[in-house]
Amino acid sequence: MNSKRVLLTGATGFLGSHTIIRLLEKGYEVTGTLRDTGEFIIGTNTSPPSA
Repeated sequence: MNSKRVLLTGATGFLGSHTIIRLLEKGYEVTGTLRDTGEFIIGTNTSPPSA
């Protein structure tokens, strides 16, 4: 498998959220770290959000 993988910290921030969309559009597999109500969460997505 020759997939392009990226780890993006600050995925829910202004820059991070825009960066994730661009990376997904270019075919990257993105794993992002984010905070939700004080808990540490890791998520992975391989497709851009639907319009």
